[in-house]
Amino acid sequence: MSRIEPPSPSPLYVPHEGDFPALEPDAVHVWRLRVPVENNDKPARLERLATWLSPEEQTRAARFHFDADRHRFAWTRGLLRTLLAYYVDTTPDRIQFGAGAKGKLHLAPVHSLRFNVSHSHQWAFLALTRDREVGVDVEHHRPLRHDLFGIADRFFAPAEVATLRALPPEAQEAAFFRIWSRKEAYIKATGEGVSAGLDTFEVSIDKKPAVTLRVYGRPEEDGRWVMRSLDVGPDYGAALCIEGPGAELQLFEW
Repeated sequence: MSRIEPPSPSPLYVPHEGDFPALEPDAVHVWRLRVPVENNDKPARLERLATWLSPEEQTRAARFHFDADRHRFAWTRGLLRTLLAYYVDTTPDRIQFGAGAKGKLHLAPVHSLRFNVSHSHQWAFLALTRDREVGVDVEHHRPLRHDLFGIADRFFAPAEVATLRALPPEAQEAAFFRIWSRKEAYIKATGEGVSAGLDTFEVSIDKKPAVTLRVYGRPEEDGRWVMRSLDVGPDYGAALCIEGPGAELQLFEW
């Protein structure tokens, strides 16, 4: 896998028939999607995207207290449907979702296309592969102040906490979100969710693109997964976890 570099600013890329990227068997496509943050920032086509949501999704969107959160959910889910529709040659409104025992989304009926989505603040990420599991996570940095080590001590592996404490104070917050996004990417790829225990495995903490994974008591897991950090700027931590080696990583932006 190659490192993902932040793409330079570009016009909105709307795929057309014949030029949409083909997902080869040994490829991983990662889409970076800009999500409106403020109500007055939402594109005009948000209303059209929202019409593709299922009744359940529309009900879920309506539960959000703030308009901005409701719009972000509709925008992200509408774009997810749009992109999936291109990959499986259908229309966004005809996309059907199923969910695993711990809530991980998949296409219904079961399809060779596997995907995972994450969004935080102004960015969403969608990762897609064929016949292998995948997890992606993005975390916007937010001030943790005195809660940083309270959260780390509760959820992180002891080795991760020790490494985090050894860093200069000004570097700890960014490192915290690197750890968090990498852990989330792994448990989303496996489909086990937080019930698996975030302290039952550890990830490397540095800024290197390649991330080391160690699952306690399950050494076979270490070789089953490949994890990479996603470089999306100084205010975010993001990571991708993919089942099996040898996948070619390709980045796109919408």
